[in-house]
Amino acid sequence: MSRGGTDPSEGDLILRPEMIVQEIEPFGPLSVFIIDDFLLRNKCYLDYCQGGNSMAYSNWKGLMKPRMLILAKSVQPEWDFIKLHETREYNKMDREGWPYPKAHRYANVGEKEARDDPSKLAALLDAELDILNSPRQSKFSGVAKIIRKPA
Repeated sequence: MSRGGTDPSEGDLILRPEMIVQEIEPFGPLSVFIIDDFLLRNKCYLDYCQGGNSMAYSNWKGLMKPRMLILAKSVQPEWDFIKLHETREYNKMDREGWPYPKAHRYANVGEKEARDDPSKLAALLDAELDILNSPRQSKFSGVAKIIRKPA
């Protein structure tokens, strides 16, 4: 059992069925689950706070889907702020290959902007949803393809 650490990608974490409270409406292509954060902290990951995503928690076993967000049951009034944070983090890790710490700091900036002025929240969420729904570009799309003939 992993009992903490500053990077959620460290350790072998197991998201057990009893930790899932419910699956709610997806956010674009991302599945969204509400989890029992008290149980998760006690049984699996001590440092878990409010949310997570399948890029940051890519080593989690169990019920993880390839593209998902998780939200803590205990902070329901803050779910949209957490969804913004997790989606910004997910997009940077998924689309640009950023490491978790860098993506997390970036996500904090957007979350703080929305918390400072909640009237910006919807537009910030829409911008992240646009990224989620945009076509994926290969990192090598601008590089000419080299074809080698067999020797």
